[in-house]
Amino acid sequence: MYLAVIQIVLIVFVIYSINTVQKLPANQQESFVMQGAALATFTDLDPRTEYIEPEYPLSDVALFATQIADAQPAMAVEMAQAIAKSSSEQSSEVIGAIAMVDGINVEKLYKALLDSVPEKVTEFTLALVAAQPKIAYEVMSLLAELKPENLASVAQAIGDNVPDARLEMAKIAVEMAPKSAVDVVDHYANALSEEYDNVRHADRDEDNAEQDAIDLYSLVSEIVPEQSLELAVTVVDAMHNSATSVATAYVEGLTEGDDSKEGDELGLEVVEITSRLAEVAPEYSMDIGGAVTEAQPEYASEIIDSLSEGEESEESEHSVSIAEHEKNPTGY
Repeated sequence: MYLAVIQIVLIVFVIYSINTVQKLPANQQESFVMQGAALATFTDLDPRTEYIEPEYPLSDVALFATQIADAQPAMAVEMAQAIAKSSSEQSSEVIGAIAMVDGINVEKLYKALLDSVPEKVTEFTLALVAAQPKIAYEVMSLLAELKPENLASVAQAIGDNVPDARLEMAKIAVEMAPKSAVDVVDHYANALSEEYDNVRHADRDEDNAEQDAIDLYSLVSEIVPEQSLELAVTVVDAMHNSATSVATAYVEGLTEGDDSKEGDELGLEVVEITSRLAEVAPEYSMDIGGAVTEAQPEYASEIIDSLSEGEESEESEHSVSIAEHEKNPTGY
């Protein structure tokens, strides 16, 4: 009798759970992966686990190059130039290894490489920064001085290949070429968005892509505050889920610093950021409006009017589209 009662209670609990727990949409559900009675190390084969790239020892060629550079630093630059000019697949590894040798003048090495193989600037700059992250600013400063036309593309390549260096690369690129700010932010924000889309839905709460996008906006807008509006729109256009935080950061920035705004000027800025962000991320329009209103409650009515106008405009465009389709359903 006792066992029967327990079983009935369990059945009722299961049925209740099935009916009350909200299910994920079908496109977010994952197939069940059975874990058999295998060794724990086989969990590394599960495609859902995070991949950590192993560190490999230097190749024989790179090791030999570092030994020569260590013994005769004066020859290191000439050796790096010769290797860079070759078509060897190991050239990047060797240049990076040489840069790590104590006593090597990285500035002299980089200048020599820029002079001898300018067409490989992205390849060997990436190799140097990957090998010695602390010299990134020095290397990029030299690039801005000697090859400014390559600065933005090289910074983007480094950020793509060394994700931890993205913010530093964005900072360097924008400081040295302020006009490239929107392009730099657009590139990195879209890269973050793509990475976020590839994360399992179950793991997205722990993903840092959204925070990285917000940090990217905050960092670059501090360098070029006059471009803050376009930067905010660019980030939100790439990552819609950052809209609320970016809107808050933008509005807070309007009342800080020497260029703080007030009165009608502040009101116009508040309304513009609300409408611009709602335009690129309409599904977050109410959240954007709420965030901006919370930061600047005195402009609540203007914010509401701005959102209402946006909704009316969308409805009007939709009605026109339907009318045109009814007139010409074939599209010809």
